[in-house]
Amino acid sequence: MWFEFRRDNINLWIAIILISGLIGITYSQLVYSQVTNDKGSIWLGAINGIIIGACSAGFELFFVSSAFSPMRKLAFIPALLVRVAVHLTMIFLSLLFSQIVYDQIYGTGILMFDPEIGGATTDLAFAFLVMSVVIFYMQMRLFIGSRTLKNLVLGKYSRPQKEERIFMFLDIAGSTDAAQKIGDVEFHRYLNQLFILFDGPITRSGGEVHSYVGDAIIAIWPLSVSPIENSRVIGAMSQIDQLCQLHSKKIHESFGVEPDIRIAIHGGPVVAGETGDSKRQITYLGDTVNITARIEAKAKELGERFLVSDAILERITLPNGVETRSLGSHFLKGVGEKMALSAIRLECDPNTKSIDGKASMDVAIK
Repeated sequence: MWFEFRRDNINLWIAIILISGLIGITYSQLVYSQVTNDKGSIWLGAINGIIIGACSAGFELFFVSSAFSPMRKLAFIPALLVRVAVHLTMIFLSLLFSQIVYDQIYGTGILMFDPEIGGATTDLAFAFLVMSVVIFYMQMRLFIGSRTLKNLVLGKYSRPQKEERIFMFLDIAGSTDAAQKIGDVEFHRYLNQLFILFDGPITRSGGEVHSYVGDAIIAIWPLSVSPIENSRVIGAMSQIDQLCQLHSKKIHESFGVEPDIRIAIHGGPVVAGETGDSKRQITYLGDTVNITARIEAKAKELGERFLVSDAILERITLPNGVETRSLGSHFLKGVGEKMALSAIRLECDPNTKSIDGKASMDVAIK
């Protein structure tokens, strides 16, 4: 699907529309209010801002950011040129629409090329400048994540601090065989397609992608005192598994590989802080991170798709359609004591059956 309507993107889209409307009002008051004696300048600016914000932000959020958008197949320069052309066209058409409406109501064309007013070229340049700032922000969100961007700007982690986090290590199963089968270049495209696809369930459930390590995703959630809040990580895992099944045929047609995943979940205390100089990032250190990685390795050893530590499982209210099976205590590499582990079974897991023996693609989170 070339267009993807995600709740978090819809919320951001609405916010951008409102901000664009306010910017449009401010601009029209500064540029046009004296020339028009404030006749319709407020609503004209609001309409311009709203239409331009809705069209430009909608194009970026719902088309460019879609997991299967054809824009993702373009190189950086061609993609940039296409985006600039699309935004300029939408801004020009939006201003033209406002010009026609205003002219019909007031019988005058205030957006014409009149040097006393500033002219349509000024409006076009200003609108494109504002949208460039918005696009830059959205691009930064893609590069380092919205939460990381906010935390770096606010300096939240300028000094290391202790926190509690839930970690999910998501590994693409069968990566070695897939790479040998389709080659390194196609394998990179295959991984990237899956990473883009799995990002939505993580961010929609309140988590964030911390990093990509080879063929694995490391995602994190705040570890809450509320077991229901903590269940969001299970909901994300379920949605990722559903997407893997839903798009399996399409991915196989594109790359010749059937996608499969393996997930490990653990949580506990960590130390978070900024690291690096020329490339700054937020790093999480502590036994919690290392143990999660060891659990993922143990999942592969035990032949389990979804593995969770009992320590974090005790702090999670399981969503409907999810059941667990205790696997007892196991030694993990680099961990001194045995850890109790459990396998997770989902209703939508094709390899297992749920409690009621039915298969379903819906896992409700209480």
